[in-house]
Amino acid sequence: IRNLGEVLEKAPVALVVTTPGVAGDAYLGWVDALERTGFDARLLVFPSSLMGWDAAVAGVKSAVDELGTQDWVLAAHGYGGVLALMAEVQPDRLALVATPLSPQVTKLSIPEPSSQEGLPWPQSWLGELPATWLSREMGRAYVSLVEEMPPYAIPACPVWLVASGSDPIAPPETVRLASVGWPQRTWRRAGILSLSGSELQHADLLLDPGIAREMAEFLSGAE
Repeated sequence: IRNLGEVLEKAPVALVVTTPGVAGDAYLGWVDALERTGFDARLLVFPSSLMGWDAAVAGVKSAVDELGTQDWVLAAHGYGGVLALMAEVQPDRLALVATPLSPQVTKLSIPEPSSQEGLPWPQSWLGELPATWLSREMGRAYVSLVEEMPPYAIPACPVWLVASGSDPIAPPETVRLASVGWPQRTWRRAGILSLSGSELQHADLLLDPGIAREMAEFLSGAE
């Protein structure tokens, strides 16, 4: 766990689960927004040698154990949100941005992943997403989500879900419909059908300051 912002010992903790293959620097806007809202933001960053789902899920559980019993919330973008759901942790509030919750309806053609820099999707699909080295095993795990979602428990806490029609990794149909039965769910579509007036790509949903502010406000209970 990295503490890239200020050390705020008495503040509630916001654990940001990064996506393996995405650079931790990409989340600095989230760290800033969360700390401006009163959280001590902590970044969970995975080693480049990470191999597969089981190791990543175990990392999330270990990070939560390290937090102890203090008040805390969790935020994640993309596949980091899938890892958080699979870990079945119990934050006070949860924000999932551009996180697929179900398989996709449309068949996508994705090249066979190899040991590489970043996620195994064409860069034109991702937008300007800073990348780190990713193992072939994790790349294959990501591609498998297009057709099959691993089992996870429905969160019992309030959840904020955001998706965009311009995001092929987590299009709205994989987020909104899959979460209809969630007990405390707030759904937000970022794009033409919302107040923003423009569609956001996968990277934009992480890097956009407005989304970061909304996410932090929800996690603080001020929505």
